[in-house]
Amino acid sequence: MTETTAISFDALGERTSIPITISEARFKILCQVPFLGRTLATLELTVKNSTVDKNIASKLRLVLPLGATVKKFEFLKASGDGDDPVWYPAAAVPKKKAKEVVYKEKERGRDVAAVSDLVSGSNVFEIEIAPLPYKREVKCRLEFLFVGGSEDIEKFAAACFPTAHTSGGVPVSIMVEQPDEDVRDEDRAGCVVGECFGNTHFVCRIPKPVFLGNPAKANALERIAVVWDTSASMMTSGVDERFGRIEDLASKCGKVVGKPVIFELFVFSSGPIVCIGTFDNAENLIESIRALDYDGGTDVTSLTRLFEGFATRTGEKQIDTAIVFSDGMDSLSRTPNFSDHSYDMHFPVHCVATGDAVNMRCLNSIASASLHVQGSVIVPKDANYDAILYPQPVIRSIVTDQSDEAFMGEVEDGFCCVPDHRLRHMNHTIRRDGVFVAGILDDPAFGTSTVTRLSVVVACGTEVRKYVFRLRKCSSGEPKSSTPDSTEFLDAIHLSGSSWKEGGKHGARILGHIYAEELYSEAVSVGLKSGIDTHAVQQELAINYGFCSPESSLLMLFTVQQFMENDILPPVGHPVYNDPEVVDARKLRRAESHHKQGNNTPKRGEIGSLKTDDQLKKVIHLATRLEVFLKEPIESDTTHTKDAIPSEDLYGGAG
Repeated sequence: MTETTAISFDALGERTSIPITISEARFKILCQVPFLGRTLATLELTVKNSTVDKNIASKLRLVLPLGATVKKFEFLKASGDGDDPVWYPAAAVPKKKAKEVVYKEKERGRDVAAVSDLVSGSNVFEIEIAPLPYKREVKCRLEFLFVGGSEDIEKFAAACFPTAHTSGGVPVSIMVEQPDEDVRDEDRAGCVVGECFGNTHFVCRIPKPVFLGNPAKANALERIAVVWDTSASMMTSGVDERFGRIEDLASKCGKVVGKPVIFELFVFSSGPIVCIGTFDNAENLIESIRALDYDGGTDVTSLTRLFEGFATRTGEKQIDTAIVFSDGMDSLSRTPNFSDHSYDMHFPVHCVATGDAVNMRCLNSIASASLHVQGSVIVPKDANYDAILYPQPVIRSIVTDQSDEAFMGEVEDGFCCVPDHRLRHMNHTIRRDGVFVAGILDDPAFGTSTVTRLSVVVACGTEVRKYVFRLRKCSSGEPKSSTPDSTEFLDAIHLSGSSWKEGGKHGARILGHIYAEELYSEAVSVGLKSGIDTHAVQQELAINYGFCSPESSLLMLFTVQQFMENDILPPVGHPVYNDPEVVDARKLRRAESHHKQGNNTPKRGEIGSLKTDDQLKKVIHLATRLEVFLKEPIESDTTHTKDAIPSEDLYGGAG
C-alpha cells in the first residue's frame, strides 16, 4: 500500500489493508482565471491490485485542498467492440440512490464506481471501485475546482505523494493544459462572461477593500469566548498550528484594542460543554489549553446551547465575540441549527480551521450563527485576524439596469444573480479572498436579457466604494475609466477562444461552477438562518450542475442496461449518451418534466400569478377609493361606516 498523508486505499470487508499500488499520478491544470482566484484541475490515478488473486471492491480516500469541490469523475474503460479505451463520465444522482445502485450492481457482478464526500460538506472524498481486478491497471480521473493556483497544486501533490521524488516513489507529474504568460495571481476586481451549461454565465469578483487596519476603527473587544474542540480528531493534525494561532491572536488583541482582553475558555467534544475558566492574560490561557486532554467524538449541536447562554448575558459578562477552534467533523455528520436564537445573538462567531480534514460546511454554519453580525472562517492561508479585530466590509446593494417589467417579475428575461439583486439592500460580508456576484446573463429559453450593467456598493463603516461592471460591450457615452475615486468601472472579459482570456475548452465552465457553488451556499445560508429545509433545492442544484455534494454522489455506470434498470440518464459525453433507447428515455423524462411544470404553474388570476384584467380594475378602483378616504378629515363618530369597502374589493378576488 502506498503510505501517504492525503490519499489512501482500503478494501471493503477487510480488517487489514490490502496492498493496492498507485503506479502513477498525473495532475493537470485545465484553466485558471487569475483575478477569480479559482482553478479547475484534474487528478488522474493509475491503480492496481498487485496481491489478491481475485476481483475485489475497494475505496480510495482522498483529502482535497480545503474548500475544493469535485465536479467530475471519469473512468477509463475499453468498449465492448474492441476499440481503444475511452473515458466514461459519472452521473450526478442523489446520495442515497447512489449507495443503493452501487450495492445492487456489485451483487450482480457488474462494473460500478462512485464518488462521495466522506463527511457531509468536508474536503475528504471517497472513490468506490468494483471490481478491482488482479494485476490489471485501472485508470480513474477526478476533476475539481479549488481556491488557489499552480503553487497550491504542487503543495497538494506533495501532501498526497511525499516520496514521489525518491527511489521507488510514485511518479507524479503536473502540467498546464494551456499555459499562458498572463496567468498570475491578481487581487483585483474583474468580471468574466462566457457560455456554459446551456446559458450565458457571468462572475464578478470584488476584492476585500484595503481600507482596513486602522487601530482607531478596531472592534471594542473586552471579553472573548474561546471554544476549543477536544475530540480525538483534533489530535491528528494541526495541533502546533492551533497553539500558534491562539498565541498570535491573544497578542494582537492586546496591541490593537489597547487594553487587556478577558478570555473565557470552553471545551467541547461528545459530552456537555465545560467552562475551564476566565483568564486576563494570554500566558495562562495558553497554559490551560496545552493541559487539555483529547478523546471521543464531536457533537457540534452542543454549541447552540452555549451560544444561547451567551446571548442572555449583560453588563461586564457580555460576550463581544466567540472564536471556535474545530475541524467541524461531527461524529454523526450533523450541522448545528441556530435559527431559534440567532436573532438574540448580537456578537459574531468566528471559526479557526486547522488540520487536513475539515468540514467547511459545518464551520460556515457556525460562523453564520448570528443574524446581526456575520462571522468568518479563518483558514491556514489567513496571516492576520482582521475578521476578528476590525469591522468587516459588506455588500450594501446590487443594482442592475434590468427593465422594470423583468425586475418586477411581470415578464421573464432569464437574468438572475447571487446575491439576489432584487433585495436592493443587503448585508453580505466580503470574505478574505473577496466575494463573487455570479449569475445567468442570458437564457436561450427567454432570449437576450435587458441587463447590460451591474453595480455593487461596498461599505465598511462610513467608507463606501462602488463597482460598476459592464457585462456587455461598452456603449458610447459611458465613462471608460473610474471618474470619482470611490467608483470603479470594469469591462467584462468574454471567454470564447483558446487562451484563458478567450476561454478555451474549459474556461467558461469555471463560471458555471462558481455560480452553482454560490447559489448552493446561499441556499444553505437561507436554510440555516430561517430554519427552512432547503435540502431539495440543494440536491436539485448539485444534480443539474453535476457536482459532488452532501446531497449527491457521482455514480459511474457503463452500459445502457445499467442506466435503464436504475432509472438514471447518462451524462453528456458518455459513450451510450446517443443510444436510441437512451434518447427515447431522455425524451420521455423531458415530457414528464414539462407536464409536471405545467400542472404546478398557477393560472392567471390565482395566488402567485399575474392578475386578470378584472382583478386589475378592482385594484385600481380600490386604490382610488383609498386615496379619497385618506384625504377625508377624521370623524369623531366611531360608528361612521359610509362607503365601507366590501371585503371582496379589498382582496380583488384571488391573486
